[in-house]
Amino acid sequence: MRDDRNGAIRGKLRAQADDVRADLDELRKDVGRFANEIGKTAKVQAASAREHLGDLSRSIQSRAQHRVEEVSGRVREHPFTSVGLSLGAGVLIGLALSMRRRVH
Repeated sequence: MRDDRNGAIRGKLRAQADDVRADLDELRKDVGRFANEIGKTAKVQAASAREHLGDLSRSIQSRAQHRVEEVSGRVREHPFTSVGLSLGAGVLIGLALSMRRRVH
């Protein structure tokens, strides 16, 4: 009688262990599918970010080129003023650097 009861309990435990194994297999598959979807989403978002950064880079380059052209035009229109401003900026930078050397 006891052996029959033990056999029945073992049978139930084996069945439960099989159920747990099956659940773990399903969980493994679900995690794999989830990781795959996360990877796909990350790739799409990375491509979108690259495209956005490319657009931003082109916009910045265009604006910088426009500013360079604008400054070049002003220098051509007022060459002596440009030289005077450059000279003044150089003198100020030189004074600042020489004062800095004296302090240190």
